[in-house]
Amino acid sequence: MRLLVIGLIAAWAVGLALLLVDGHLEIVALTQPAIAVGPYRHPLMIKGAVRYLTDSQERTYAMVHYFMLGSLATTLALAAVYKTVVCRQEAKERQAKVRRLLGEK
Repeated sequence: MRLLVIGLIAAWAVGLALLLVDGHLEIVALTQPAIAVGPYRHPLMIKGAVRYLTDSQERTYAMVHYFMLGSLATTLALAAVYKTVVCRQEAKERQAKVRRLLGEK
């Protein structure tokens, strides 16, 4: 159970970090040229305008989106498993309480 919670928090934290990297790249893109010049060759539509990214920025931007999707899927899967485990534990506790009230073993 503890390992499940740690995994859930870690997946969420990774997703948050990736979201921050994505936001930083988009903020940086606002200050870059609106036409393809020199190393700025990869178009990115942002805030209704086209800005151009460098090769490394484009590669990072693409990787961040794939990893964010994976982080989201992992977080949702772990959350579903956690909810299932908690519901089963609560059901067992309710059954034990009913048995105690009825005087059964």
